[in-house]
Amino acid sequence: MPVSTRKYSRPLLTKTLRCEEDKNDTAEATLENELQRVSVVVLNYNGKHFLKNCLESLHGLDYPSASVEVILVDNASTDGSVEFVRSNFPSVRVVRNSRNLGVSSGYNSGARTAKFDYVLFLNNDTEVHPQLLKRLVTKIGGQVACVGCTVLDFYTKDVQVGKTWYHILGFAGGK
Repeated sequence: MPVSTRKYSRPLLTKTLRCEEDKNDTAEATLENELQRVSVVVLNYNGKHFLKNCLESLHGLDYPSASVEVILVDNASTDGSVEFVRSNFPSVRVVRNSRNLGVSSGYNSGARTAKFDYVLFLNNDTEVHPQLLKRLVTKIGGQVACVGCTVLDFYTKDVQVGKTWYHILGFAGGK
């Protein structure tokens, strides 16, 4: 996850591959006019082959579309990613970097353009569960600055335990 020295006045959400449904979770989302507005920043570098699934899953969110903005940050891709998004997902705002800024600076360039108070960072190979935002925003409040959810293997949908570790500041690593 990106870490920046820039002071953000808003909490940042973490990424996920899928939000596993928790049948024991009885927290229901508030009325639509009370739901938090969320900017979703998707980082991309030559990942055109991932973008269709990622962006379709974001458009399939069970969340008011007026409360979500999707921003694609493209780190100077050469595979036609930007053109693909502009022609197939016109509601997605594209931030096109002139060079590959890497992960942290790439996400930060998207966060700087975000219009809403909450930011969800996603990789381009991410698919989200339709209930993701409702479940995450119901956990935000008070002193909560960061929330996350279960990460599942993209292909098998198995819970990722022991293969990847996550540091409180968002650094990730593997075995």
